[in-house]
Amino acid sequence: TYNEIIDLEKIKANTFLDVNSNENITGSNYMDKINKLREKLSDDQVFILSELDSISWLFNLRGSDIDYNPVFYAYSIISNDKAIIFIDREIERKDVEIKKYSEFYDFLKVEVSDLIGELKSQKNEIEIKGFELAHINDGISLCSLFEWMENNIGKTEKTIADKLEEYKRMLSGFISPSFDTISAYGPNAAIFHHLASETVVESRNLFLIDSGSQYLYGTTDVTRTIHLGEPTKEQKHDFTLVLKGPLAAMRQVFPKEKDSSVLDTLARMFLWNEKKDFGHGTGHGVGHFLNVHEAPPGISQKGDLLKENQIFSIEPGFYKENDYGIRIEDLVVVKKDENFFK
Repeated sequence: TYNEIIDLEKIKANTFLDVNSNENITGSNYMDKINKLREKLSDDQVFILSELDSISWLFNLRGSDIDYNPVFYAYSIISNDKAIIFIDREIERKDVEIKKYSEFYDFLKVEVSDLIGELKSQKNEIEIKGFELAHINDGISLCSLFEWMENNIGKTEKTIADKLEEYKRMLSGFISPSFDTISAYGPNAAIFHHLASETVVESRNLFLIDSGSQYLYGTTDVTRTIHLGEPTKEQKHDFTLVLKGPLAAMRQVFPKEKDSSVLDTLARMFLWNEKKDFGHGTGHGVGHFLNVHEAPPGISQKGDLLKENQIFSIEPGFYKENDYGIRIEDLVVVKKDENFFK
């Protein structure tokens, strides 16, 4: 990486000069320059500086990290309410946040809003209708599969996954799966991301299938758990606990300023009441004929602020190690209701 090819020891040894106090050299205070830059930013824009001469000019600082050029290694981020410089020097700049040079990339991933990502996450009406059609087609495929399974007990997990794809390929607009189908019987279903194997699916335990599709008009991610025989009383009870979670989350109306941890709690609370839980996120954003995992938003205790017309999964589960697994997953769309979302 860029950081790895830079000699940080050399940086520490090199000359560093603060020219801000001498306007006969600079002609302008660093805050005057920052404020002029801010005048060109809209409210939600962020300016990222990586050109060393631009950073040196903006902050009225000079260095000697590159021969013949009085500049220094640094990055900077300027927004309407923040000015940050990432630099391995001890400097003082009022109203400027100083961070280590090595922190830049991690900060960029976490703190800087991805404007394209945010726009992409808020689907338009055509995209939403495409999602609906895609899920109708996936529903047709799954119903066809379950009927086939009832008449073909004893097939392997892999054969079942292949059969589902065969049904999907009969439908208009189908391009490909959106991920490797998780086809898992009995103890295998207790493994979150089990890959379909040669395990035979019988009528004595639960069967979990987590599949997704890429259609020209939308992307799907759906999980269903079924039993080809008679589930135990314990399995019925645990299935009901899991099912109550998404029903509660989907019906909840909540203030716009509340983050997605509200939905995460609702999806888990019936399990929590019996000291049970699941070890994965409750949900993730989904792209429109794009990535099946799209950020934002994420549905977890960390919480993301939700926005109108975002589409994401709600997928609680319960996993009894070496015995069975249950997961129910559907995609939902955020709708505005005055100052609330639903």
